[in-house]
Amino acid sequence: MPIKLLSKSYTDIYGNATDSYKANAGDKIVTTINISSDIYVRSSSLNTMSFDAIDGTLTQSNGDFIESGFRVGQTLTWKYVNTSNVVTSTFTPTIVSVSATRMELSGTYPSLNLTSTQDYIWFLYATDVHDEIELGVNYVRNDNPQVKLDSLLDGEVSRFIYKGLNAMSVTDVVNLTQIGKKSGQFDITNVTIERLADSTDVYVSGRSVRNYEISFTTIFNGILFPDLFVGTKCLNQYSKLAFKVVQGEGFNPAILELNDKSDTGFFDEAYNSEIPDVQSFNGLQANLYYNQDNVITFDIEVEGTSLSQLECGGCYVTKDDSYNYNVASSQSALLHLLKTDLVDAGDIATEYTSSGAYPFKVVLDSFSYVDATNRTFSVGITLKPQYSTDLFGKFIEDRGDSDRLFYLWVKAGNTNKLIYGGQLEYAYAVGQEISTDLYVITNHYYNSDYSDLTTPVNCTDFNPQDDVAYIANVPLSKNDDNQSVNVSVVVRNSVTEEEIKLDQVTFDLTDQDLDYFVTQTATISNNLPQSSAKKIAYLMQNTYVDPDLVARVYFPFSIDWKYWNDLVITSPEFLASGVSNNDWEGLQTGNWGLNVKLEVNRNDTTDYLYRPFIVYDYDVNPVTSTIALYTYPDLTASTNIKEGQQMLIEASHFNTLGNWGSDVYGQIVIENYEGTPEWRMSTIIDTNTDATNPLYGITDDKLTTSGLSTDTIVFTCLLDTTKLTGGNFTIYSKISDEREIGGDGFVFTTNIDVFNTNNVNFITE
Repeated sequence: MPIKLLSKSYTDIYGNATDSYKANAGDKIVTTINISSDIYVRSSSLNTMSFDAIDGTLTQSNGDFIESGFRVGQTLTWKYVNTSNVVTSTFTPTIVSVSATRMELSGTYPSLNLTSTQDYIWFLYATDVHDEIELGVNYVRNDNPQVKLDSLLDGEVSRFIYKGLNAMSVTDVVNLTQIGKKSGQFDITNVTIERLADSTDVYVSGRSVRNYEISFTTIFNGILFPDLFVGTKCLNQYSKLAFKVVQGEGFNPAILELNDKSDTGFFDEAYNSEIPDVQSFNGLQANLYYNQDNVITFDIEVEGTSLSQLECGGCYVTKDDSYNYNVASSQSALLHLLKTDLVDAGDIATEYTSSGAYPFKVVLDSFSYVDATNRTFSVGITLKPQYSTDLFGKFIEDRGDSDRLFYLWVKAGNTNKLIYGGQLEYAYAVGQEISTDLYVITNHYYNSDYSDLTTPVNCTDFNPQDDVAYIANVPLSKNDDNQSVNVSVVVRNSVTEEEIKLDQVTFDLTDQDLDYFVTQTATISNNLPQSSAKKIAYLMQNTYVDPDLVARVYFPFSIDWKYWNDLVITSPEFLASGVSNNDWEGLQTGNWGLNVKLEVNRNDTTDYLYRPFIVYDYDVNPVTSTIALYTYPDLTASTNIKEGQQMLIEASHFNTLGNWGSDVYGQIVIENYEGTPEWRMSTIIDTNTDATNPLYGITDDKLTTSGLSTDTIVFTCLLDTTKLTGGNFTIYSKISDEREIGGDGFVFTTNIDVFNTNNVNFITE
C-alpha cells in the first residue's frame, strides 16, 4: 500500500483518546490520523511479477501501478532482496509508459527475462513524493455496507485539500482548504496536516518514507438523525484520504479509507454500548420559551469523584431539510449550535453565544458540587433566545408552530443528558381560570362527536388504551386579541404545579373573525376504526351574541399505555418510582395526576381550565376471564395462532358478584406485542372497513355477544391470520357494565399462554 495507516485516535472534550470513534449527539471530537506516504510496489505470493528484457516490460498480476504513484518519467530504484533480507541486485530504470499492471522501462534494468519467486522479493520505488492530499469526511449508517462521502441529508460532500506536500519540511504544519459545500455537517474545523519525522529502513536498506499527521475537529451531527439511533443502530464517522502525485491530476490517487465500527449514541445514552456515568439527573424541562429568558437549574450525579467539569450544548434542528441543502460555507450558520466547552465555578457569569445568523446565548449562573460515593453537581444556567433584539427568538417565531425543535443538554462523562428536547413555545402570561358550563370527558361507549351541539355525558370509566374525548364550551370575545385555543393532556403536580405535556391539539385564532367563525379541524392519529367518532378534533361555533362567541372544542385521544416507550421529558419523581415511560396510568403517582388542560391564549395571556381524570388499572373488579382460540369453521381448540388460517377468538367474562346488566359493552383487540399496528372490534362501533384489519364479525361488523343478564358474557369475533404481520401478538378484551362510571375494564390471561408478562399474553405464530 502506498498509503499506510500507522495509528489513529479520537479525542473527546475531556481528553479521553480512543482508537475507535466514540461520540454522543453534539460531541466535539478531534480526529488524528498518522500515515506513511510512499510510491512503491513489491512482489509477493499474491502479486507475482515478471520482466521481459526484450522490450523492457514489467508486469504484475495484481494491484495498480498508477494508484501506487508511478508516473511516466520517474526514475525507479529496483532491488532484489533475498530470504535473508539482503539486497542482491539494484537497478535504476526510467518509466516510459505505465498502466495498472504494466510498466515499460528504459535505462538500467535486468538483461534477463525473469519472474519473481518466493526466494526473492522485488522492491520498486520512486524518489518522488505525493504532492496533494484530499480529505473527505462523512457520517454513515453502521448497517450500510456501501459507504460513501455523500451526506445523509442532501448528498453533498465535505472535502478539504492541500497542494504542496513536496515542499513541506519536517515539523511543518499547514491548513487544508475546504472545497465545495458541506451540507449535512456542522463545522469541520482545524483541518491540518503536519509532516513528521521520516521512517527509515522501513522495508529495504537505505530507504526512508515520509510520515504525516492529519488532524481535524468535528461536531458529531447525530442530532440531525435521531431515527438512526433506534435499538443498536448508530452512525460511523467515515474518512477518506486521497493522495495525488501531481497536483490536480484526476485519476487513480492513492486511497486510504477509515470506516471502523463506531460507538455513537443520541441523547440520554452512554454512546451505543456503555454504562452511563450519570447516576441521576434532576432538571428536565417541561417547556422552554423563545420569547423570554429561561432560568434553569439542575442536579446531576456522576459516578465517582474524578469528574470536575461539565459542558452544556444547545441546538436548533429544523424539520425542513431543504433549509439545510447546499450550504456553501458553514452548515452551522443555519443550524444554530452552541457549546460552552468544559465549565466549572471559575466560569460563572460567562456568556456563551451560538453560531448562526440569529444566535442565542447561554449564561452560566452557578456551579458547585458535593462528594459522597459519587459527585453531585448543582448547576444553574439561563437560556437567552434574544427575542427582544430580533435574533434567535424572532427567527424561531417565524419558523412556525411545528418547526421549533430545540435540544438543550449537559455533557457529563460519557453521557449527554437532555435538559430539553421539543418544540420551543411562546410564553403567555398566566391569566384566570376559564368559566364555562361544559367541560367533560366521554368514554368508548359514547360514539359521537357532539358536533350537533347536544350535551355529552360526563364519564369516569377510563382504562389504558381507552379511546375518550374531551368536550368543552369555550368563551371568546371579539374585543380580545384572540391567538389560539389549546387542548392538551398533562400530568400535573398538584403541589408544585409542574406539568408535563403528553398530547395536544392547537387551533389558531389569529385570522379568525368571530362574526363569521370558520370551523377548524385536526386529524387525530390513532388505531381506531373509521366508524369511530374519535378521529377528528374540531373547534366550532356554538352560539354567538355580539361581541361574545361560545365555541365548542372536541378533542379525542387514546390513553397511552406504552410501558416500553420512554418519555423524552419526565420527572425525577417518576424515575424514583420506576416510571419514566408513556404508560399514563403509571404517571399517577404521589402528587402527580392526569388532567385535560384547556387554554385560551388572548391578549398575550393564557386563561386555563383543568379537568382531572383517573385511569383505572385492569383487573380491579371481581371478574374471572379467559380468551380462547379456535380454528374456523371447524371450531377445533388451539393453543396458538395458526398461520394462514381463519380463527375464532372467544373472550368469556364471569362476574363473581352476580349477573351482568343489560347494557354491557366491550372490545376485543389484537396487536403486535409492544408495538403497532393495533386492530379492534367493539360492541359499540362497526369494525374498521380497512381491508388490512384481521378482525371481522361473525354475523355483522360488531362483536357477537351472548349471555346478557347472566353471570357469564361471551364476546366472539373472527381472525384472518393471513393479514397478520410479525411473529408475536397480544390479544385482550375489555368489558364494562357501567356506561359512565366504575373503571371496570380488564386485560385477561388465557388458557393459551405461550409467554405472559403483566397479564398480557405473548402469543407466537
